Amino acid sequence: GDRPHFNPIFRNCRSSSNWFTLADIAKAATTGPVDLKKLDPDFACVSFYKLFGQPTGLGALFVRRTAVSTLITNTSKRPYFGGGS
Repeated sequence: GDRPHFNPIFRNCRSSSNWFTLADIAKAATTGPVDLKKLDPDFACVSFYKLFGQPTGLGALFVRRTAVSTLITNTSKRPYFGGGS
């Protein structure tokens, strides 16, 4: 199938606001190579379970260098809400 072009959307979000972009690339990675430079998200995540069927609970988070400071700022003043199990 077609792969939509998200990079204009991601760039617009980054330039016109203080929003960060995240791409879940697991499905795309199962059907072909993923070029993060071309896709251009601030963050990209992949679940190994979605790729290989096992093991559960393993994955990776790719972080754009310019977005790293967002994750390591003072924990009492984080500009985002994060959750999980």
